[in-house]
Amino acid sequence: MFSCLHTHTDYSVLDGMMTVGRAFSRAKELGYSALAVTEHNNLASMFHALDESTSNDVQYIPGVEFNFKESAEDRNPHQLVVLATTHSGLKSILKTTYQSYCRDVNYPYILWGDLEILDTEGVYVLSGGAGGVLAVKTLLYGPRIGNELVDRFLMVFKDRFFIETNIPFDNKQKEINMLLKDISEKKGVRRVLALDSHFAVEDDRYLFNIFLAIQNKGSIYEKDSLFYYRPPLLSEDEIRSQAKESGLIADVDATVELSRLCDDPREYLKPSERFLMPEFDVKSADNYEEFIAWRNKSRA
Repeated sequence: MFSCLHTHTDYSVLDGMMTVGRAFSRAKELGYSALAVTEHNNLASMFHALDESTSNDVQYIPGVEFNFKESAEDRNPHQLVVLATTHSGLKSILKTTYQSYCRDVNYPYILWGDLEILDTEGVYVLSGGAGGVLAVKTLLYGPRIGNELVDRFLMVFKDRFFIETNIPFDNKQKEINMLLKDISEKKGVRRVLALDSHFAVEDDRYLFNIFLAIQNKGSIYEKDSLFYYRPPLLSEDEIRSQAKESGLIADVDATVELSRLCDDPREYLKPSERFLMPEFDVKSADNYEEFIAWRNKSRA
């Protein structure tokens, strides 16, 4: 059974166009064992995904697709996908997400230093596929730069770093897959094949293109972006058929292995039995006496 490790819903505003419910119901129809919901820089769909995971009996893996920059001076960030394998890992992803918004609330991003916030024993990190920093930098600057990037990720995450390949939907993607495959074999880094789906079925592609045109202030007839060719959620037979042509069958099998190593968040994100409010020691505040005087005066 296939596990889909990179998926966007409508919580990735103007970039994902299927609801969380639609994503999980479609995953159930296709027989997926797990679905990772990886919104852009947010986990806002998490509790909705927990409910849909239960309703559809498909394992949910919480995750985020971060905007990643190698330095703050970089003009364009690239994708980096982080999946939670434990409760501690999930909390560290939330902290990292918060840091990205502290840096730039309008266009949040993370840097190399922010990766130290992540619990390296509680997350898996995927290179982000065709739009990921590894694929883009390798394609632009060659394998040497790609190898250096992998070395940096391995220093932080060791065997919890995976190279993400995608369905070879066109010649450019095939070239990217071959570059990534070559790096993974030379470095001994495991690969997983992800769909990076933003819509559920092929019939939704035209509407998805309209979403992107609005987001990018462009035209639906511009075909120069890889995102226009993203696949919908596909059946395992379709995935294996396309992966076989590029020698990526092992990448498909690895998705199930990875998902089985992720704790089920329904076990650690349970509703509290009582309503909890944070406690504050207001009497220790510098202006507490002033506040009491104001309150007594206002009651007189």
